[in-house]
Amino acid sequence: MKSIIKPKKDWIQQFKDNRAISDVIWGVQDIDGKKSIGWVGLTPSTKPFSDFMNEAQKEVFINDIMLVQNFHYDEIVQYAHQNTEYKVKKISLYASDFIAAYEEYGKLLFAPYDDGVMLYGINIKPELRGKGIGTNIMNKLYDISEQMNIPIYLIPYPDDNFRTKNEKKLIDRLKKYYSRLEFGPVSENSLVWSNME
Repeated sequence: MKSIIKPKKDWIQQFKDNRAISDVIWGVQDIDGKKSIGWVGLTPSTKPFSDFMNEAQKEVFINDIMLVQNFHYDEIVQYAHQNTEYKVKKISLYASDFIAAYEEYGKLLFAPYDDGVMLYGINIKPELRGKGIGTNIMNKLYDISEQMNIPIYLIPYPDDNFRTKNEKKLIDRLKKYYSRLEFGPVSENSLVWSNME
């Protein structure tokens, strides 16, 4: 199937809001061995993203970071244009460059986003949680961000798909945690948060 490029004026708002997206195409996606067809955003590496990751590799990570090309993932461009505060709408995005850092303490995932870097996931190993490791990493990344004037974006929502009555409580706890780290919504009611205005 031949890919079709969609004119920017016809992009959905989520793609328009992420300035790191260069093209939106109609094509086949291979997700966990299953083929699906739909609109996806193409995100090339951006200079702020590359600069930030190079510095983070020197200052934060123990192991080498891995560049994953043509990696399919979702949840990266979630916005609260929804009416329900705690309902998350997932938008698939196909990124040409995506960074995975695998460390002794767990895994961090990054992708180009707008004028900075999206911290897509931080997963500390269960046996190491509650020891301040995640906060220590976040503080180091925050310092790099401030020094380089490159914003960090994140979505204070867990990677797991929680469908229990405790979901709201968990999300509220995550929001309080990231607020303490001086992150906040990029706009009123946005699910995307940043450490810079």
